Amino acid sequence: MKNKLIFAFSLILTACSSQTILKNNSHTITKASFYGNYTCGDYRTNEDTGTGIGVIYTIKLAKNQCVIDIEGYQIYRHILCDTQLTDDGRLELYQKDNHEKYVEMQKIGKNKFNATMHHYDKGKVYPLEKLP
Repeated sequence: MKNKLIFAFSLILTACSSQTILKNNSHTITKASFYGNYTCGDYRTNEDTGTGIGVIYTIKLAKNQCVIDIEGYQIYRHILCDTQLTDDGRLELYQKDNHEKYVEMQKIGKNKFNATMHHYDKGKVYPLEKLP
């Protein structure tokens, strides 16, 4: 019985130690992890017509602010948004008035983010440039 108790205690101690190490090696992602101003897009000139095509996104996130500006060929949108943090650490941005998902942001490194578009450029993934 004594050996079983020592073995069980050793297993519990090992499990607790492993959890502590994993916790120290990972970081917690919160909404605040995403606060900042970002830009991304694909804006270029059509070689045949000389017309500007594509779109540029500007995203502004703060504690009480979520704004998406979309500018491009024949488009300008200024969207107030709400945010929702997913279980896997992505930040989803929804249009405030109809709760339509516009952008999903993912942190991929220290100050490095990607944005997946869900409205214009559906499914396109852009690397985000964090602005000063």
